[in-house]
Amino acid sequence: LMQTLHPFFVGVERLVRLGISERVACEILKEVKGSGKAPQRLDWRSKALPPPVYQVLKDKDTQRWSSSLRSLFFGFGGLSPVRLPLYNLVFVFDPAEVEDLGSALALLKQMPLPANLHFVMTTASTAELAWEEEVLGSKPSWLSSSQARSEKGQVSQTLASTFAYMLAKGRKRVQSFLTAAHEWVSSLNVNRWPETEEGLQKIKELWLASFKKEAPTEDTWLELLRNGSAVGGYVANCSDYAASTGVPVPSLLVNGKIMLKGAYSGQHAVLQSVAEEQQRIQQAVYMGALTDSSDVSEFFVSQGVLSAYHPEISPDMAE
Repeated sequence: LMQTLHPFFVGVERLVRLGISERVACEILKEVKGSGKAPQRLDWRSKALPPPVYQVLKDKDTQRWSSSLRSLFFGFGGLSPVRLPLYNLVFVFDPAEVEDLGSALALLKQMPLPANLHFVMTTASTAELAWEEEVLGSKPSWLSSSQARSEKGQVSQTLASTFAYMLAKGRKRVQSFLTAAHEWVSSLNVNRWPETEEGLQKIKELWLASFKKEAPTEDTWLELLRNGSAVGGYVANCSDYAASTGVPVPSLLVNGKIMLKGAYSGQHAVLQSVAEEQQRIQQAVYMGALTDSSDVSEFFVSQGVLSAYHPEISPDMAE
């Protein structure tokens, strides 16, 4: 009995040393039900998770794909075209970061896949640098009040609210807006969308340009901003999701497996990760653990997941 319980007591002690209460430490260790090892996945499912920007079951281009898991064994290399959400992709990022915006657009362009793709847009926790006159001298004219910075995070929030509006109009409208936004900000040769009034105005201009027929009114734009930032709205849900799961910004979840920027930004890195998931699903189907009536998401969750990511507790969990 003592040999069985000894690893549990050691685990509790280590978590308590990190400042976690004994009750919470016990709950964390209980999450892995009899597996004897730490989980390597995060429970990506949440009420705060925004609706998918891509769903394989709603994609007209996948209508001829098989809906049977047995089709996974008849592919000729690469990913098998199965019309089921086998891979749940959740990309958590700050839309004001140019590189992250480009990564989101690249993910969307990789569809169709047997997947559901979610975009969680939230502000990255970065410290804002202040101009120190004692060190740098007087502030230059190009940083004058005419180029005053907007409220911290307002650009990210406005981009997210506009995205949420486009999401209700369909994937093609989303992709068109993100493409235009990325092309414009890339032309500035900056790392982040300008946190200025001019930067905010450009988001509105890109939104207006997306309407090919009758242009919307100013009231529509104001309503878009209100809806996005309202309680239970897209922006609030994204913030709640990132906070409750503890995922880094940016990061990509593939069926709960956390990929940091260095892992998902490589060439074909995402497809390679999805291919590894396909192999796990194939094995489960072969062993009878998965059938056509099974929920693939529940299968991965049943293997053991954490409710939140703590890098101090599970440093090897993220790739």
